[in-house]
Amino acid sequence: MKHGFVKVKAFSPELRVADIKFNTAKIIQAIWDSAENGVKVLVLPELCVCGASCGDLLLQPALLDACEIALDDIRASSEGKDIVVFVGAPLRGASAIYNSAIAICNGEILGVFPKTTPSSYTGARDSRYFSSLATDSEVKICKQAYDLSSECVLECESMPSLKIGVVIGDDALSFKSLIGGRCQDGATVIAHLDARCALVGSYERKVQSLVAQSAKYKCAIVSASAGEGETSSDMLFAPHNIICENGEILTQSGPFSSQNGECVSEIDTELLTGAR
Repeated sequence: MKHGFVKVKAFSPELRVADIKFNTAKIIQAIWDSAENGVKVLVLPELCVCGASCGDLLLQPALLDACEIALDDIRASSEGKDIVVFVGAPLRGASAIYNSAIAICNGEILGVFPKTTPSSYTGARDSRYFSSLATDSEVKICKQAYDLSSECVLECESMPSLKIGVVIGDDALSFKSLIGGRCQDGATVIAHLDARCALVGSYERKVQSLVAQSAKYKCAIVSASAGEGETSSDMLFAPHNIICENGEILTQSGPFSSQNGECVSEIDTELLTGAR
């Protein structure tokens, strides 16, 4: 990272629904490969540890326990790696389950960010499994407590212009998009974890919305969506990842990409700060 430039990546790793050991291995491999290639910010899809289409399995303690163990394994695997990773998983509080994004860097969990807007597209069942209100102040991962920090912005000590906000799914695409709030809190880069299924026109609307918001708020958005492995029941999924900056698309993957939707680009955080 020099002169405000940071290398970022959106990626949809190979996934098997509810096969958490398999998914964890693919996520860890993606982290190692990305770190070796100089990527500093890696964004993975919403609920990629277990799969967003698990259905009622998301209510099972066995699956939730396995997700906690997987996150601890991912955390441990990142030790010594100069990369910030955003990974999606369900986590339990004292009174509810939360669709969460977990920020991990160099063997530490930096923060846990809950989704607040239930998905509105046809077939989504977020409200059946997850709370959209942070009724709990913390969640636990392998008995270690972490604060729920939906409005937190991560700041980089070595590059003050790199400040990362996190949004999940329709938190970025709904009428009350949270991207503006994160940018008002100082974020120059938005990590967007998504698991939107493939519907007619959905990709075009997503791109238009994200690009417009990146121009409006003078930010960069790194968006990773669920891959083909999620297609196991009545919905079709295909990775459509995008990286945009200040109203311009830097790179994007087409649906049904053969490279797991891999998108890599460099963001100029000092340009964004100057534009503001």
